[in-house]
Amino acid sequence: MIRKALSVGLAGVLIALFTAVVAPAPAQAAGTPSTSPKVIPEVTSEVNPPCRDGYACAHVLGDSVGNYRYIFRFYTYNTYNLNGWTNWGYAINRQTNGASMRLLNQSGGLILCVPPKNQPLVDWYPVWKIQLSPTPC
Repeated sequence: MIRKALSVGLAGVLIALFTAVVAPAPAQAAGTPSTSPKVIPEVTSEVNPPCRDGYACAHVLGDSVGNYRYIFRFYTYNTYNLNGWTNWGYAINRQTNGASMRLLNQSGGLILCVPPKNQPLVDWYPVWKIQLSPTPC
């Protein structure tokens, strides 16, 4: 009787270990989008978060149903590399004096140039860089 209980207990442990090894892992949540140089995003549930005059802003949906958004506020002329931007959102250019917001692909080619006072809907997946430039589109 002791031998049978031991073998059933050992079998249970082996089955549990086997199940843990072959069971599919739960889907991982997408990482937080980021930039380099670093711009710290704000997380918001607002449908249209504000972008102040003088800034270029980027909204990135945090999930596929739009429950929350990341908003990045860019101020300095520079080229910002994007990481983990795989959803939709808006590119909002509120810079002054005709400054442009350029969305670039992986090789640095122009996808879209956003002039001031524009905010197109953007699929961020093919965009690898945002470049703020003092020159107009």
